[in-house]
Amino acid sequence: MERTKEVGIGGFNFKQQDQDKTLEPEEVDDKLAGSLILTPKEAQQLEDDFNKLTEKTTQQNEEIKNRDQLLQYAIERAELYEFAFLQKMLVLNTQRALLWFYNQPKHSSTKGNFKSLYHLPKELPNHNDEKEAIFNSLLVYELLIVNENPELYTVTVKGEKFLKAIKLIS
Repeated sequence: MERTKEVGIGGFNFKQQDQDKTLEPEEVDDKLAGSLILTPKEAQQLEDDFNKLTEKTTQQNEEIKNRDQLLQYAIERAELYEFAFLQKMLVLNTQRALLWFYNQPKHSSTKGNFKSLYHLPKELPNHNDEKEAIFNSLLVYELLIVNENPELYTVTVKGEKFLKAIKLIS
Protein backbone atom coordinates (compact mmCIF):
# COMPACT_ATOMS: atom_id res chain seq x y z
CA MET A 1 0.00 0.00 0.00
CA GLU A 2 1.42 3.40 -0.98
CA ARG A 3 0.49 6.85 0.21
CA THR A 4 1.44 10.10 -1.46
CA LYS A 5 2.07 13.32 0.41
CA GLU A 6 2.43 16.66 -1.26
CA VAL A 7 4.01 19.64 0.48
CA GLY A 8 4.32 23.19 -0.84
CA ILE A 9 6.95 25.63 0.41
CA GLY A 10 7.07 29.03 -1.23
CA GLY A 11 6.83 28.36 -4.94
CA PHE A 12 8.03 24.76 -4.65
CA ASN A 13 5.95 21.61 -4.42
CA PHE A 14 7.40 18.35 -3.17
CA LYS A 15 5.86 14.90 -3.44
CA GLN A 16 6.69 11.99 -1.22
CA GLN A 17 5.44 8.48 -1.57
CA ASP A 18 5.26 6.46 1.62
CA GLN A 19 5.52 2.74 1.68
CA ASP A 20 4.56 0.41 4.49
CA LYS A 21 8.10 -0.78 5.09
CA THR A 22 10.37 1.08 7.47
CA LEU A 23 13.44 2.58 5.82
CA GLU A 24 16.92 2.81 7.27
CA PRO A 25 18.45 6.32 7.47
CA GLU A 26 20.81 5.55 4.58
CA GLU A 27 17.87 4.48 2.42
CA VAL A 28 16.02 7.72 3.25
CA ASP A 29 19.06 9.77 2.25
CA ASP A 30 19.36 7.82 -1.01
CA LYS A 31 15.64 8.29 -1.80
CA LEU A 32 15.77 12.02 -1.04
CA ALA A 33 18.93 12.54 -3.05
CA GLY A 34 17.35 10.85 -6.04
CA SER A 35 13.96 12.57 -5.83
CA LEU A 36 14.89 16.16 -4.93
CA ILE A 37 16.23 17.74 -8.07
CA LEU A 38 16.17 21.51 -8.40
CA THR A 39 17.06 23.64 -11.36
CA PRO A 40 19.77 26.23 -10.73
CA LYS A 41 17.10 28.93 -10.72
CA GLU A 42 15.01 27.02 -8.12
CA ALA A 43 18.08 26.35 -6.00
CA GLN A 44 19.01 30.05 -6.10
CA GLN A 45 15.43 31.01 -5.20
CA LEU A 46 15.47 28.57 -2.28
CA GLU A 47 18.81 29.95 -1.07
CA ASP A 48 17.56 33.55 -1.44
CA ASP A 49 14.40 32.75 0.53
CA PHE A 50 16.47 31.07 3.24
CA ASN A 51 18.83 34.07 3.42
CA LYS A 52 15.89 36.48 3.65
CA LEU A 53 14.36 34.46 6.48
CA THR A 54 17.72 34.31 8.27
CA GLU A 55 18.18 38.07 7.90
CA LYS A 56 14.62 38.74 9.07
CA THR A 57 15.14 36.48 12.11
CA THR A 58 18.40 38.26 12.93
CA GLN A 59 16.69 41.66 12.70
CA GLN A 60 13.81 40.49 14.89
CA ASN A 61 16.25 39.10 17.48
CA GLU A 62 18.11 42.42 17.49
CA GLU A 63 14.82 44.32 17.95
CA ILE A 64 13.89 42.03 20.85
CA LYS A 65 17.30 42.60 22.42
CA ASN A 66 16.90 46.39 22.05
CA ARG A 67 13.42 46.28 23.57
CA ASP A 68 14.69 44.16 26.46
CA GLN A 69 17.46 46.69 27.11
CA LEU A 70 14.98 49.56 26.97
CA LEU A 71 12.64 47.75 29.33
CA GLN A 72 15.50 47.03 31.74
CA TYR A 73 16.49 50.70 31.64
CA ALA A 74 12.89 51.75 32.38
CA ILE A 75 12.69 49.31 35.30
CA GLU A 76 15.96 50.60 36.76
CA ARG A 77 14.79 54.22 36.41
CA ALA A 78 11.48 53.42 38.08
CA GLU A 79 13.37 51.74 40.94
CA LEU A 80 15.57 54.81 41.36
CA TYR A 81 12.54 57.08 41.59
CA GLU A 82 10.75 54.72 43.95
CA PHE A 83 13.80 54.43 46.21
CA ALA A 84 14.25 58.21 46.23
CA PHE A 85 10.59 58.51 47.24
CA LEU A 86 10.98 55.87 49.95
CA GLN A 87 14.09 57.55 51.29
CA LYS A 88 12.10 60.76 51.70
CA MET A 89 8.98 59.07 53.08
CA LEU A 90 10.50 56.58 55.50
CA VAL A 91 12.05 58.17 58.55
CA LEU A 92 15.42 56.99 59.78
CA ASN A 93 13.83 54.72 62.41
CA THR A 94 11.87 52.90 59.70
CA GLN A 95 14.96 52.47 57.53
CA ARG A 96 16.84 51.10 60.52
CA ALA A 97 13.95 48.77 61.34
CA LEU A 98 14.20 47.34 57.83
CA LEU A 99 17.92 46.86 58.41
CA TRP A 100 17.08 45.14 61.72
CA PHE A 101 14.86 42.66 59.87
CA TYR A 102 17.58 42.16 57.26
CA ASN A 103 20.14 41.34 59.96
CA GLN A 104 17.95 38.62 61.49
CA PRO A 105 18.52 34.96 60.54
CA LYS A 106 17.13 34.37 57.03
CA HIS A 107 16.25 38.11 56.95
CA SER A 108 13.07 37.22 58.86
CA SER A 109 11.43 37.76 62.22
CA THR A 110 8.02 37.74 63.85
CA LYS A 111 6.14 40.91 64.63
CA GLY A 112 6.34 40.05 68.35
CA ASN A 113 10.14 39.74 68.20
CA PHE A 114 10.37 43.04 66.37
CA LYS A 115 8.22 44.83 68.90
CA SER A 116 10.10 43.42 71.87
CA LEU A 117 13.69 43.46 70.55
CA TYR A 118 13.89 46.52 68.27
CA HIS A 119 15.05 49.59 70.21
CA LEU A 120 13.89 53.12 69.50
CA PRO A 121 15.34 56.37 70.86
CA LYS A 122 14.15 57.12 74.39
CA GLU A 123 12.84 60.56 73.35
CA LEU A 124 9.87 59.01 71.54
CA PRO A 125 6.78 59.08 73.77
CA ASN A 126 5.01 55.85 72.81
CA HIS A 127 7.34 53.12 71.59
CA ASN A 128 4.58 50.58 70.99
CA ASP A 129 2.61 52.90 68.66
CA GLU A 130 5.80 53.96 66.88
CA LYS A 131 6.85 50.33 66.29
CA GLU A 132 3.37 49.52 64.99
CA ALA A 133 3.57 52.45 62.53
CA ILE A 134 7.06 51.41 61.41
CA PHE A 135 6.00 47.81 60.92
CA ASN A 136 2.90 48.81 58.92
CA SER A 137 4.97 51.16 56.73
CA LEU A 138 7.36 48.34 55.86
CA LEU A 139 4.40 46.17 54.85
CA VAL A 140 2.58 48.89 52.90
CA TYR A 141 5.67 49.76 50.85
CA GLU A 142 6.30 46.03 50.26
CA LEU A 143 9.68 46.03 51.95
CA LEU A 144 8.52 43.14 54.16
CA ILE A 145 6.31 40.24 53.18
CA VAL A 146 4.53 37.52 55.13
CA ASN A 147 6.47 34.28 54.81
CA GLU A 148 5.03 30.74 54.47
CA ASN A 149 4.72 30.77 58.25
CA PRO A 150 2.03 33.44 58.73
CA GLU A 151 3.80 34.85 61.79
CA LEU A 152 7.15 35.28 60.06
CA TYR A 153 7.95 38.43 58.07
CA THR A 154 10.82 38.51 55.56
CA VAL A 155 12.65 41.34 53.81
CA THR A 156 11.64 41.37 50.13
CA VAL A 157 14.01 41.68 47.18
CA LYS A 158 12.75 45.24 46.88
CA GLY A 159 13.59 45.82 50.55
CA GLU A 160 17.10 44.48 50.04
CA LYS A 161 17.61 46.65 46.95
CA PHE A 162 16.36 49.66 48.90
CA LEU A 163 18.87 49.00 51.70
CA LYS A 164 21.61 48.85 49.08
CA ALA A 165 20.36 52.05 47.43
CA ILE A 166 20.56 53.97 50.71
CA LYS A 167 23.90 52.32 51.43
CA LEU A 168 22.93 50.55 54.65
CA ILE A 169 24.21 47.28 53.16
CA SER A 170 26.58 46.53 50.32
